[in-house]
Amino acid sequence: YPRRVHGGPDWYQNTNWMSGDPCWDDWYGVVCINGHVVTVDLPHNNLNGTLPCFFGCLHSLKELYLMGNHIYGIIPPKLSELTCLSHLGLFNNRLEWTLPPELAELKSLVYMQVDHNQLVGTIPEVYGSMPALEELLLHNNKLEGTIPDGLWALENLNYMWLYNNKLEMLPPSWAQERFYSESELERTGRENRM
Repeated sequence: YPRRVHGGPDWYQNTNWMSGDPCWDDWYGVVCINGHVVTVDLPHNNLNGTLPCFFGCLHSLKELYLMGNHIYGIIPPKLSELTCLSHLGLFNNRLEWTLPPELAELKSLVYMQVDHNQLVGTIPEVYGSMPALEELLLHNNKLEGTIPDGLWALENLNYMWLYNNKLEMLPPSWAQERFYSESELERTGRENRM
């Protein structure tokens, strides 16, 4: 666990980090079940640095919440090895580069919030093959290109916020049922935003 690399002494809360075992020694922001880390919850905690690949080694991890910190660099493709991951909260950091297509391998992922970063490139086509996905929040980045057709067919997808990017507008036929532009949001009262 890279406490020293990511400004651990400067974290707002760092109780017990780097002392013993994360589960048995009650590390701040870590939840364990049967000796396995299932949640890392360190939002708004002054973390500083790149997103470490070691998270990909926490095979029982279900929830990763690192929003509102100073994390920069790429989203490591190694996160795709977290087959139990259901919640990924990385919004309001300084993540850049592209969305890794490998994240589509996360078949249990329900919630993906990577908005308010500096992500570029396109939304990978394979994101349309994430059957459990209910919330996809990519707004306030620098994404461009078209929105993958497969996303519109995801049966469980309730929220997809894509505004404040450089994406091509969606065809009107797609907007009518579940997804609305920012200007339509007021009129409809729906939560989905283009």
